[in-house]
Amino acid sequence: MLSGSERHGQKRGFTLAELLVSLGILMLISLAVVQNVAQSRQTQELRSSANLVASGLRDLQAQALAARSLKACLVGTVNVSCDLSSAACGGSPCNLTLSPEAFGMTLITSTSSFTTFADISSVTGNRREDLAGRELIERSIFPQVRPGMNAVVIDSLLADSVSVASSTLTFERQSGSMRINACLAGGCTPAEANVLQITLRHLQTQKTKVVLVNAITGRISVE
Repeated sequence: MLSGSERHGQKRGFTLAELLVSLGILMLISLAVVQNVAQSRQTQELRSSANLVASGLRDLQAQALAARSLKACLVGTVNVSCDLSSAACGGSPCNLTLSPEAFGMTLITSTSSFTTFADISSVTGNRREDLAGRELIERSIFPQVRPGMNAVVIDSLLADSVSVASSTLTFERQSGSMRINACLAGGCTPAEANVLQITLRHLQTQKTKVVLVNAITGRISVE
């Protein structure tokens, strides 16, 4: 004999225990999805930072090979880049067109950015960025978790396997030859190297990515 609920076509609903189990499963799935998305984002932040360094170096090499000229002004006896902004000219006219001796990049450990520059401050150049920003082309910042909160830093710099706090890579005009911590006058510190290993570290996952630069072969690779 059919029960009253079955005779009227009614179906039994979920019990409280079944609802709790279902909710628990949904929560586990949601947490897994959120975690997977976060891990994917963090992996992409690290990869993007490494690619930013590598592509920045390749772009500098291309500019050096093309002997690209840029706008500059004369402040006293010093050439100052005004290719992107004339702020550093301090009122002097941005009316010079110069072809830099070299284009370069400056990297400093424990920072989340790097700078690119044009070696124009003196007649022969010194293959080092002017600390006053007079040779600055651009400052590139690694991806951030949110504004003001860095995701990736330059963890270490190894010049021929020797740890250094900062390093400068330059590309010679027209030839495009790469130099690591170029030494023009002798007795430079650190000494001119053949290979530079740039290790980037994600601050949340602690995972690392390496940009390897070889001045002999000119190869720039992400590992």
